Amino acid sequence: MKPSGSTEEIILKQLRYTLSMRITRGSDMTAFAARFFPKASTKTMAEVETFVSVALFCGVGLLVSLSVLLLDKYIPGEWF
Repeated sequence: MKPSGSTEEIILKQLRYTLSMRITRGSDMTAFAARFFPKASTKTMAEVETFVSVALFCGVGLLVSLSVLLLDKYIPGEWF
């Protein structure tokens, strides 16, 4: 199915570009991890990537919590 209008063509090109960038980023992360673990299986690489994602999420959450605790000393008021 070919798009009929130029707006649709632009949208399809942008969508293809966005999807290709997401696929490339994912494979870049896998290639980067494969450098550190050359003998690891694909399943292990997926588990490592999942662990890294969860660890980053938790780290950011802890950082935000710590900043709230530190700011509570200097900024009066009810935070919660």
